[in-house]
Amino acid sequence: MKPLFILWDKVYQKTSDPIDEKWLLWAWEASLRCFKGEFGKNEILRPRLVLVLFHLSLEGSTPEICLKRCTARNPELTDCVVRDGFNSFLTRGTPSSKSAFSVDDVSKPWNMHFRLSALLLSTMSFAEDTELNTCESMIVDAVLLGHHHLICGNSRQTWIDLCQRARADHHDLTIKHMDKFPQAYLKRFVTQCKDASYSAVSTLTFVSPETVLPRIMEQLQADINSTVANVLTKFDLGVWKLTPEGTTYVDGQLLWDEETRRNITTKRAAATKSLTKQRQALVNAQLEEEAKIR
Repeated sequence: MKPLFILWDKVYQKTSDPIDEKWLLWAWEASLRCFKGEFGKNEILRPRLVLVLFHLSLEGSTPEICLKRCTARNPELTDCVVRDGFNSFLTRGTPSSKSAFSVDDVSKPWNMHFRLSALLLSTMSFAEDTELNTCESMIVDAVLLGHHHLICGNSRQTWIDLCQRARADHHDLTIKHMDKFPQAYLKRFVTQCKDASYSAVSTLTFVSPETVLPRIMEQLQADINSTVANVLTKFDLGVWKLTPEGTTYVDGQLLWDEETRRNITTKRAAATKSLTKQRQALVNAQLEEEAKIR
């Protein structure tokens, strides 16, 4: 396939006028439709193609990019392209405030969640005749993206919104595809998507606790070697739980004790300040009685 102008960042990043952005989106849709065979096979081109959508979504004048036509015509390819692009984008970490595609400056917090979540939601605008299994499979595959903090912020509603956009019942879908969900949220668990995996498990448990909790317990029992866990000493657990890297266990224990005492003192002081005169008198009387006992 000959190089497409749609893939040249120096070309599409020059668009700033709303009319030009609309023509760029139409060109993107036409490229996906005309070269669907090439994009379906080439894993390198797909992330490059979706960078156009990120440019329009994050730096364009229109925050919401509609992919309804692409999703209706070729839902699986559209989902594959967008998902590959999201995965590539998220591996870069938190984007900077200067540019959506640079990580040089992170002085300002990331605040473009609503634009990325809108882009992700647009991939679930299926045609009426789209096969149910296709729709549900795409929702399952999107469970991590639907919980990633760069896309959703602190909200855990995005994946539920994906289900609703696809006209799928999230409770029934969770029960039906429970065997597929662990593959979706565990396959990248040790990567940068660990927090998204935690959030995904939390949402699925909330949606269908009677189905998810037993499966989670089975997974934990399979992953945790009881023989190894039982030989861990108090010292081992203390080093793991209480001691930051670069600090000895003894120092870590002392720091933890000191912090605990400080917190207790602070809470007691706050409680004492909030006491009424009558309650304070009762407290003082009790203190005097305990002093006599000592």
